[in-house]
Amino acid sequence: MTISRNEGMPGRIRIVVADDHAMIREGLRNLFGMHPEMKVIGEASTGRDAIQMSLNLEPDVVVLGVTLKSPGSIETIREILAHSERIKIVVISMQADQDPVESILKAGASGYLARDSSFEELTTAVLAVLQGQSYLTPGITKTVIQGYLNMSAVPARQGALSKRQCEVLRHIGEGMGTREIAENLSLSINTVETYRRRIMEKLGIFSMAGLIKYAIREKYTSL
Repeated sequence: MTISRNEGMPGRIRIVVADDHAMIREGLRNLFGMHPEMKVIGEASTGRDAIQMSLNLEPDVVVLGVTLKSPGSIETIREILAHSERIKIVVISMQADQDPVESILKAGASGYLARDSSFEELTTAVLAVLQGQSYLTPGITKTVIQGYLNMSAVPARQGALSKRQCEVLRHIGEGMGTREIAENLSLSINTVETYRRRIMEKLGIFSMAGLIKYAIREKYTSL
């Protein structure tokens, strides 16, 4: 477990890197170190260290390797978010199959990238999740959406949502972030966040990726 005490870079996005491969942690630390808007404030080699570091340092984003152990990546994600819903989690993985991706997203991760993604794509994902959006590597996006479209239709629960909640859900399904939805509907950001939280509670879906997939499957959006 490595913690950076560099306080000379105020305003930069604070990132914890959690991966069981030392070379990957070192590589990401060096790459983020050259980025003008981001910095690594800690590195963890186990799930337990990642959880503790997230509690102590309160990073903006945790970049997490899917092969993390003690505990595994899914339990690590759940525990981090149980303590702080503000923290965003981006997972890097070799797997692009439906089941592993879906499990990670259901646990609450906001981003999922293939291991061979570029660093530029990783920084794009970090910025996207901080704006309240979900980010999936294009190939993974196709896999996840196709899997949901192929599923037997689940009875829609539109009746449980108010007209305004349906509008918010439609915009979420179109990939809009919180600020963009607020501007489109002439609402405050806090109001949009409240609508989103209530939508999640009513539908029993507790991740942005899950809401997007639900909105597409239930035809709230034409995407």
